[in-house]
Order: sequence, then C-alpha cells, then structure tokens
Amino acid sequence: FGGILAERRNRSQEAIDLYRQAYYAKPGELEYLLSYAMVLLHTGQPERALPLLKSRQKDFPDDAGILLLIGQALSLMDRKPEAAASLQQAVRLVPDNSLIRQEAGLALLDAGNVDEAMEVLAPLWVGPDTCSPGIIRCVAARLLTQDRAERAIRVLEPATAMHAKDASIWLLLAKACVLAGRPQDASRAAARAVQADEDSIDAKLMLAYASLAAGQKNQAAQVARQILSRHPRDAEAINIMSRTQ
Repeated sequence: FGGILAERRNRSQEAIDLYRQAYYAKPGELEYLLSYAMVLLHTGQPERALPLLKSRQKDFPDDAGILLLIGQALSLMDRKPEAAASLQQAVRLVPDNSLIRQEAGLALLDAGNVDEAMEVLAPLWVGPDTCSPGIIRCVAARLLTQDRAERAIRVLEPATAMHAKDASIWLLLAKACVLAGRPQDASRAAARAVQADEDSIDAKLMLAYASLAAGQKNQAAQVARQILSRHPRDAEAINIMSRTQ
C-alpha cells in the first residue's frame, strides 16, 4: 500500500523501493512480483524488469500477466519480434482477455507480421469486446504505413458503422481509399469526416484533394474557399484553388 501511495504522489524512487521490499519479503506472492515489475516499467526501466520477470516465469508458468509484462518490457527495449512472441503466448493462455489480445495484435503489427496481427485482433471486431476507436485507428494507420491500403479499408469500413460519428476513422478511410486508387470512395468518406467534425481542417483538405482526384473541381474549390475564409494563408487550400482554375 505504501508503494501505491508513493506512485499516486509521483514519488517514483520511493515507490520502487517499497515495491521491492514487499517483493523480497514475500517472493512467492505473484501480486508483489507483478507490482514491482510494473513500477519499473512505468518509470522507464525495462532493462531491470525483464530479467526479474524471466527469472520467475518458470515459477508461474500459467500466468498471462508475467508474459504481458515481459512483452511490454521487450517492446520498450525495441525487441519487437520477441515482444510479439511473448504476447502471443499470453493470448493462448487467456484468449478472452481483450487487453492482452490488443497488445499482442499491435506488437505483431510493429514486428511487421500483418496477417498474424489481424488474425489475433479479428475476434475483437465483433461481440462485447469490440476494439476501441483508438485501437482501430492505430491498426489502420500502421497498415497504411506498410502500403496495405486495401487491408486498411477492410478494417475501417466495418468500424464506420460502429463509430459513425468518429471523424478520425472516416478521415483514415478517405486516406486509404486515395492510396488504393478509389477517389470517389475517398470523396464520400472525407465528406462524412467533415460532417462528423465541421471544424476539422484536415478533413476539409482531404475532401478537397479527394474531390480533385475524382474530377469534382467545383466541390474542391468550394471546400478550399471555406478553408480560406477562416485561414486565408493556408498554403494547401491556396494550392487546391490554383488547381481548380
């Protein structure tokens, strides 16, 4: 409890000392081990947490929490394939734990294993543990950086039904459609992004660019004028206007 209070008061070193004392006083208590490792991770010391966790893993072979923390430590140390492997083990132990499944999916994406990542994340797209908008955005953005626009579209399109008022998801869908060579779909998605957030300059710029790509110069010019009415020096809006002449 002293460690918890120290953490809440932002006394990092005191928290570490108290958690360490509790752990060494009762090394057989899994909760104390996890708490000590977590405070090390939270204070940016994965190189201390990792050997501690690995040395005790054999004592708690069926605990997904240890595997989760090992994965997080490895991820912080930029050892992405190892992090993904540890988190996949955790998923196999507790397949219904949505938090661990999300962590594993993102770790696999970071390691470049897109197909495996989507397989791990697939159960979260349906049912009560549906992925949060933040996870969906993260997955789609990483797919786009890996030139997987069509795959990103397959992730985002179902998400728009669940999160129809989330402008950022519509905006990502518009970007994916542009990259996939689908300007008409991009224009429609960007229009929905603007509808969801009328103050978003990014959404309006995307709508203007997508409209240009779809051959809709009048719409592109109209959107650019809207931007310039509030931001008269916006370079991108000025560029769009010049391309509609």
